[in-house]
Amino acid sequence: MKIFWQQYLTHFISHLFLMLVVMVLFFLDGYENFLLFGYGFFIFFILEAALLFRSYWKSRHFWGFLAGQKSAATLKKDTSPMSLALAQLIEANQLAHEQKTNQLLETQKQQQDFIELWVHQMKTPVTILTLLAQEDQVDPRQIVAETKRLKEGLDLALNMSRATSFEHDFHLQKLNLKQVVQQAIIKEKMSFIQREIYPKNFLPDLTVTSDEKWLAFILQQLLQNSLKYSPSHSQITFSATVSNSQVTILLTDYGQGIPKQDLPRVKEPFFTGTNGRIFPEATGMGLYLVDNIAKELAIDFSIASTQGVGTTFSLTFKKTLPS
Repeated sequence: MKIFWQQYLTHFISHLFLMLVVMVLFFLDGYENFLLFGYGFFIFFILEAALLFRSYWKSRHFWGFLAGQKSAATLKKDTSPMSLALAQLIEANQLAHEQKTNQLLETQKQQQDFIELWVHQMKTPVTILTLLAQEDQVDPRQIVAETKRLKEGLDLALNMSRATSFEHDFHLQKLNLKQVVQQAIIKEKMSFIQREIYPKNFLPDLTVTSDEKWLAFILQQLLQNSLKYSPSHSQITFSATVSNSQVTILLTDYGQGIPKQDLPRVKEPFFTGTNGRIFPEATGMGLYLVDNIAKELAIDFSIASTQGVGTTFSLTFKKTLPS
C-alpha cells in the first residue's frame, strides 16, 4: 500500500487542487453558495478516493509483489492488465531460465559421461604401448597406430569441450573447399597407408564462407569414421554438386555401412549401434559433434547409407562463390 501511495499521492492531490481552483473561479465570478461548494468538493473527494481504491484493489497483488510481500504467483489473482502482463513476463523468464538450466545440466552430464567413456577407451592404446615396451617388441607401425588413437581421442575431448562455448571460438572467412579437404586427407595420410585405402578428391575449386578450424574438425571426424569402417584396398572419395547458389560436399566410402534401424539415431550422443559392438573403440560422439557444429555453421549435414555397401556424408553450404 505504501508504494501505491508513493506512486499515486501526487496524482490524487493534483486532482483535489484542480477542484479547488474551479471552485475559486466560480467564487470570483460571483457564485457564493458555499454549502454547494462543500457538497461538490465532498462528492469529488469520495469519487476520487473510490477510483483510487478500485485501481489499488485490481492490482493489489502487483503492489504487494513490488513491496516484497507477495510472490510472483499471486499476480494472476489481479484483474489489472499490468499485473497479468507482468505475471506472463515473469513466467516466460522462469521457463527460459529452467530450460537453460536443464540444458546446462544435460551438457554437463554428457561431458561427464563422455570423459568416463573416453578414459576407459584410452586405456587400450596405453596398455598396448606398455606391453610392447615390457616385452621389448617395439613395432614402429603399431606404436604410430596406437599413439594416433591417443591423439584422436585427445582431439575429440578437446573439441567437445570447446563446442560448449562455440559462439566465442569461431571466425568466418572465405575458404577454398578443395584445399581444406586436401589438408584433411593429408592429416589422415598414415591411416590411409596403414589400411591401404585410397582417397580421391574430385572437388572443383569452390569458395565458401565458414570457419576453417571447425570445418577441418568436421572433415576429420567424417574421414576417421569412414576409415574405421572401410575394408582394405577400398576407396574414399570427395565430390561436389552445385545448384541454386549452394554447394554440397559428398564424402563416400564403400565400407561397412550403417544398418537401416540405426541410421535415424547415429547423430544421438553416445549411440554406437550395431557397428559399435563390432568396433568397440567407437565413442558415439563423433557424428553427434559433427551435427551440432554443422548447425552452428549453417551447414546442412545428412547421411545416406546401405549396410554392406557404404556410406555417403553430405555437407551443404548455404552460400558459394567461384574460387
